[in-house]
Amino acid sequence: MTISMSARNIPKIVLTRPLMPEIMSKFTQSSRPVNLVNWKEDKPAPREWLLENSKDADALLVMLSDKVDKELLDIAGSRLKAVSTMSVGYDHCDLAQLKQRGIKLSNTPDLLTSATAETAALLYLAATRRAAESIKFVERGEWPQVGWGPLLMAGQLSENKTLGFLGFGRIAQATMHRLAAFGIRNVIYTDSGRTDKAERDAELSHKYDINIKRVDLDALAHQSDAVILLAAMSPDMKHIVGRDFLQKMKKTAVVINVARGPLVDTDALNEAINEGIIAGAGLDVIEGEPHIDANHPVVKNDKIFLLPHIGSSTVETRYAMADLTVTNAIKGAFGEEMQAQVKL
Repeated sequence: MTISMSARNIPKIVLTRPLMPEIMSKFTQSSRPVNLVNWKEDKPAPREWLLENSKDADALLVMLSDKVDKELLDIAGSRLKAVSTMSVGYDHCDLAQLKQRGIKLSNTPDLLTSATAETAALLYLAATRRAAESIKFVERGEWPQVGWGPLLMAGQLSENKTLGFLGFGRIAQATMHRLAAFGIRNVIYTDSGRTDKAERDAELSHKYDINIKRVDLDALAHQSDAVILLAAMSPDMKHIVGRDFLQKMKKTAVVINVARGPLVDTDALNEAINEGIIAGAGLDVIEGEPHIDANHPVVKNDKIFLLPHIGSSTVETRYAMADLTVTNAIKGAFGEEMQAQVKL
């Protein structure tokens, strides 16, 4: 779909993946015409296509898989005013380069909270109740040979357990809200520690009848029955859950990642599970995604429940995200302030 306009003062917007028809119509129904250039296939736009079509763009509407770096910004040129990303995370964008050039960036926070919290709860229950092992056990035809056993696929009960969170913002709190019904009585968390959250924690403790406490990283590893990762990605956070962290965890504990793949050292996690250092994991994100084939060690590990980065994938959430990113792309192309604008 290309909306061609002869006058070059009409802003050019580059879209790297087609969206829902109702959302795409916002470009044509806008009271202000735009020149839309978009990738037409329902798969990631090739890097070459993005580079070729971004020249003289006023705004870019990108996905998490699109790298917004110096190379792209150089080619886009001085007309580029805004980048609207259909994601809450923006580690695929070079913030320093955007700031240097005065280019605005918007994302989609808040919209993903409920959907991602549901996925976190799903992964927690799948890991603690050994869902991946059980599914593969049935698929391999082993059930008839083994029958019923006193500890067949026995997992861990949630009652009176301690949940540990790396990052304790909106999504982590929404996850706690969903898991409180399973009898969780203790929540510990590690965050940046830049602000005092004692009053907030006291209010949440009273509301959910759960003990909530901020701890350091070592305590998080030692005390948690499940560590749920919901922290933002930054260079200093890469592999924060690595061999050293995993060795401090309980043998019955699990790791849940619904944040960013590189927070976890994948090789160290796989080895820790195979060596019985921890019990298992539930992952919605992983290093190297989406290039994870059937022969990947994590895919072949029965004790890891892996999803293909679908944390926010509900119809309601994805429509809301698409609607906001299009609105922001149009506003940004005209040099206006965007909703959910990232502070650079």
